[in-house]
Amino acid sequence: MMGFCIFAATQCLSALKEQKRGLRRFEFTEPHMGTMFKIVFYASDESSALKASRAAFNRIAGLDHIMSDYLPSSELMRLSERAGGPPTRISDDLYGVMSTAQEIAQKSDGAFDITIGPVVRLWRRARRQHELPEPARLAQALELVGHEKLRLDAKARTAQLLKPGMLLDLGGIAKGYAADETLRVLKGYGIDRALVAAGGDIAVGEPPPDMEGNGWTIAVASLDSPAQRPKRYVALHNAGISTSGDLEQHVEINGTRYSHIVDPKSGRAITGRVSVTVIAPDDTTADALATAVCVLGLERGLKLIQSIPETRALICQAKNSELQCSDWRFPATRDQSHDSPVCDATSENGIPTRIMESVVHLQRADAYCRRCCVVACGERRCAKDRFLSDRRRRRSLR
Repeated sequence: MMGFCIFAATQCLSALKEQKRGLRRFEFTEPHMGTMFKIVFYASDESSALKASRAAFNRIAGLDHIMSDYLPSSELMRLSERAGGPPTRISDDLYGVMSTAQEIAQKSDGAFDITIGPVVRLWRRARRQHELPEPARLAQALELVGHEKLRLDAKARTAQLLKPGMLLDLGGIAKGYAADETLRVLKGYGIDRALVAAGGDIAVGEPPPDMEGNGWTIAVASLDSPAQRPKRYVALHNAGISTSGDLEQHVEINGTRYSHIVDPKSGRAITGRVSVTVIAPDDTTADALATAVCVLGLERGLKLIQSIPETRALICQAKNSELQCSDWRFPATRDQSHDSPVCDATSENGIPTRIMESVVHLQRADAYCRRCCVVACGERRCAKDRFLSDRRRRRSLR
């Protein structure tokens, strides 16, 4: 999926001033859920920051064990094993994310559907082997898909999959939920000036110090030139932003480009180049809506966004070698071309340090993370090896 760039809105001098006022900037990064989770926040001291970040990452890891469709022991997979059986009581986390998913499924007329698992499995195999799914197997898998085949009981906190063989897939919503939950954990430690980035999903709390009334500055990579400096920026606080598309995960078969995003109605992977960025009050909603709009296309996608309060969207499609973009209440572009963060701050021991991050490139990859790099004050650091081991582990579970 498309990536984001996060531009720190303060310079090193401002960061040093904030240290004197009792707040310091911290950042932590760990691989979870097949992508890189990055947490940036302001705290009073290193000890508090370490405790908060550890609790946050533990929460993310716990959610992965609940919602993963790669781990056979996850709660989600155990629920899928009971497909066709009686209602099953599930955890509050799983019920909460599934309830939101069902709401988006109804509002999008099934364009977002977490029962898509059987079809997604076929397209994962198609991407690995560069062969289209067999029509007969695809038709058989489609018989198991449909949000109406999943029943939730709010009072009993149960879920029931009505047909044997059904398989749930939370890949289009789980990372957004995890990002939101990470912010909640940090708030429990008294930290509300925070940003959580999970590939193409970003959740932000209160803005950085000295940026009251603005927010965290986030750059949206362009569909036509993703490697170049972005031209569109948004400033956000207390919101979620998610980008879906086929930039990273796609396969070309017989001259046609197929995305990893699948239409639950037809069972076909969407074709053509597309990028959808959605802003919503929370990242769980933004994550699911971005996927739904990719499936619906420009016209129907914009109608969906317009029907949901406090949501905004930018939709870009490449047609006939031309880039076409439309939006609904998407924030105006902010030109950052003249920004040049200062990188020569001095540490307490007098040694020059590079404490200010200028750009963070985060590439979303639900199953195929090729590269996750940090560009900090001109220095590029990549975590490719860590992701390759994670990728091999996930492949072995397919």
